[in-house]
Amino acid sequence: MHKIMGSMVWLCLAASACPASGAPLTACAEPSSGPPWLYALRDAAGRPTPELAGFTADIVRQAFASFDRQIQIRGDLPLIRCREMVAAGTIDFGIGFYYDAERARQFAYSAPYKVLTPQIFFSASRPIVVRKVEDLARYRGCGMHGWSYAHYGLSDTAIDKGTTSYRALVEKLKLGRCDYFPEELEVLSTQVLGKDSYLNDPTLLHVSIAGAIAPSKHLVAAKDGEAALLLPKFNAALAAMIKSGAFMALWKKNAGELPF
Repeated sequence: MHKIMGSMVWLCLAASACPASGAPLTACAEPSSGPPWLYALRDAAGRPTPELAGFTADIVRQAFASFDRQIQIRGDLPLIRCREMVAAGTIDFGIGFYYDAERARQFAYSAPYKVLTPQIFFSASRPIVVRKVEDLARYRGCGMHGWSYAHYGLSDTAIDKGTTSYRALVEKLKLGRCDYFPEELEVLSTQVLGKDSYLNDPTLLHVSIAGAIAPSKHLVAAKDGEAALLLPKFNAALAAMIKSGAFMALWKKNAGELPF
């Protein structure tokens, strides 16, 4: 094993098998509507700009900067297009991807930088009873286009993934076009309707569900691509940030007193 890794490093250095040192790396992600995770800064007229900010952007940029690499993060691509471009090597990294056994055939995953809390959301006017993932088969589910719900035991065809925004997803649920949608607590806590979090909407209820696997947020790269060789450096930088306290300092900067 050591000989194999040594050969890879030698090839990386001698045959330029790694991304060129000093050349900006590229990454893509689908931003949310506002802080703390990843969002587009707005101009004086309130229009979103290409510049991204938030905890995720800070973590990724600081980790790469620790080993003298710059990274440019794009937020103008839908998740499916972002995933396709990373798989093809057109973009070096995808940010915020959940682990999925099927996708792991295509992608190399970093260490997780956040573990999330699975929940099932439903309308207070049409309550459902679900205690374990097997109970979901009795109801109609809906979800976001391009999202993976494998950690809820749901295949890509098990629920209607026809929406592209959380506003539309919640509206679809309330109109009775589905009975539930799966989502992580931390994700919905940062999605807002007007100035208030969806978690404060008394008509939208949520419960934990047994059997769901708590998903993690990862950086990914094409499995056999050049960018994947940099993931161990990212992992080491992430571990150092957590140990030094810099990781949680960035969370507090972006999220204030919101629990991590």
